[in-house]
Amino acid sequence: MAKEIGRKGYESNLINFILIVVAGMNVFDHGSIVLLAFAVLNLFFVSKKTTVAIDIQMIVLFLFVVISSVASFGFLQVGDAFVETIKITNYFTLYFTAKAGYQMSTNKDKYIKNTIFAMFLGVFINLALFYFYNLSLGGGEISGRFLVNIWTGEEIRATLIGLLSCVVVGYSFYGIFISKKIIVKLMSLGALVVAFAVNFGTATRTPLIMFFVVYLFLVFVILFSRAGRVHLKTIFFVLMFIVLIIALIGLNAFGLKDFIVSSPLYYRLVESGLETSRMTIVKNYFKIMPQNLWGGGVLSQSLGKTPHNLWQQVYDIYGLFPMVLMIVSTIQSIVVFVALLKQTRTSRVAILMVSVMLAMLLQCAMEPIITGFPILLWFLLMITGMANSWIEDVKNGNLPLSEQK
Repeated sequence: MAKEIGRKGYESNLINFILIVVAGMNVFDHGSIVLLAFAVLNLFFVSKKTTVAIDIQMIVLFLFVVISSVASFGFLQVGDAFVETIKITNYFTLYFTAKAGYQMSTNKDKYIKNTIFAMFLGVFINLALFYFYNLSLGGGEISGRFLVNIWTGEEIRATLIGLLSCVVVGYSFYGIFISKKIIVKLMSLGALVVAFAVNFGTATRTPLIMFFVVYLFLVFVILFSRAGRVHLKTIFFVLMFIVLIIALIGLNAFGLKDFIVSSPLYYRLVESGLETSRMTIVKNYFKIMPQNLWGGGVLSQSLGKTPHNLWQQVYDIYGLFPMVLMIVSTIQSIVVFVALLKQTRTSRVAILMVSVMLAMLLQCAMEPIITGFPILLWFLLMITGMANSWIEDVKNGNLPLSEQK
């Protein structure tokens, strides 16, 4: 059966696409289970002829899964630890299956595009559902730092919305300015509008900052990559897009200016600017980290605050050794990211992976991603796995020229 799917083009596997979309939606708060089903299904279909190269990050993630699983049984009840272990396996299996799916695909470029688009679509639907559901609850407006989770009915912090917006912001640059498909351009623009609307209502600054960082970084990369006319045209459209937005706000078109100046985010920026307590939280965690090396959430209980970055959160939940492994894994992802930068001159799919990976890596450094929306981290590992294999193919000249454009 694996051979049959491979001949039809594994990159067009509809079941894979649907599972990733549903995971991005985090339906009934069980996105981790959906991704586990995706991984198991893909492992089942891996052909004996499919060769998946073992790399440093794969080994590191395998060790992370083993050690973190053992740690979970040390501070959780057996049943809870078993459930936690199932989720933890996603760190390894999703990286592996993304690489395996890439190898089984006939059109590697299409596999990457379809996979990342499915991630974007799922998260966009999730964000839109959150927005319109809370809009209806609030009588036509969203205001405050808490929202109601559409899947569980529980009150959640606006941090989750920032995490969801990360994927939208990262994908939107590619979708609006690089993709040739009109439907992708329109969806990316619509998703960006929804992301800004909900974040202005919840006074969440991170997505706004990320938007400028990602867009300016990519313009800088394109500008200094000795790009041809196509990419220079992209820069022109990006600048015109920004000028258009500023003009529409200035003219108060569609009531944009009124919406912005009356939003909670505007008041928060006026009152505190970009001042944040994140660095204070980071410093406080560094001070007490030596007190407990073995995780279990002891540090967050002691401080009464959750770490606002991936690595300290791993330390708090799973302990010292898993944190070291996660740092090594992150370094490997950054190495892949830098390698992709060198391909942005000639490859649209490289720009896609760079834009989304940049947003995700930034989010890992700013939010409690594991307890907020771990699916984002697992998506990052999937993209890293695909990117790793793609870069090797480019180096070895295994990709057709049409797939490098």
